Amino acid sequence: MRKESDHITISNIGLKKGAPCITKDIFERADEMIAEFELDHKKALHARLIFEETAGMLSNIAGEFTADVWFEENNHNFSLKLKAKTRMDLDKKNDLLSVASDKKNTKVKGFMDKIGDIIQNGILNYDYVMNLSQEYAGVPVNYGALGIYGSSDALLQSGVMWSLSSYKDSLSEEMEAEGGVKEAWDELERSIVASIAKDVLVGVKGNTFEMTILCDK
Repeated sequence: MRKESDHITISNIGLKKGAPCITKDIFERADEMIAEFELDHKKALHARLIFEETAGMLSNIAGEFTADVWFEENNHNFSLKLKAKTRMDLDKKNDLLSVASDKKNTKVKGFMDKIGDIIQNGILNYDYVMNLSQEYAGVPVNYGALGIYGSSDALLQSGVMWSLSSYKDSLSEEMEAEGGVKEAWDELERSIVASIAKDVLVGVKGNTFEMTILCDK
């Protein structure tokens, strides 16, 4: 049986410079929505944590956006869902794109930063997603391409599709080949979302993006 919560709308459109788009009221509403599912204490805490991480990622999006965030539950899974439209500010991303093309994306720290990076660059240009990388122990690890699933031809038609499970599989396959991959794996193990989630699915097409963080019920 599927259950869906109300949606929380988060937007930075029309806000004064420096004004936060994530407010105390938003977190209070999220807590109310989580309580409606009557999860045990541990699962409710996990739900709150993935909401906090998602809110943090949204607050770092470079450009105007409006997003709907909600929770869903079925017989086996509990998930956070996100659907958003954005108008990306290319000027704000130029420095990141140039860094990414040099394979030294040092501004990206942590797992949720990487997801935000994939979303933003996927909106701007698919090629940049494929070139996203970060150095671990001096070795570039291509986190953008490692998590991509589907053929290149399909991606051009349907947009960028990235998943945590594909990223983990790719890291596992390359663990012995590159020393930097071990550090990238250790980073995943330290991530709150990556440790809680069964999978994270990201889709980007045009100026819209969707994300699902799938957890055990």
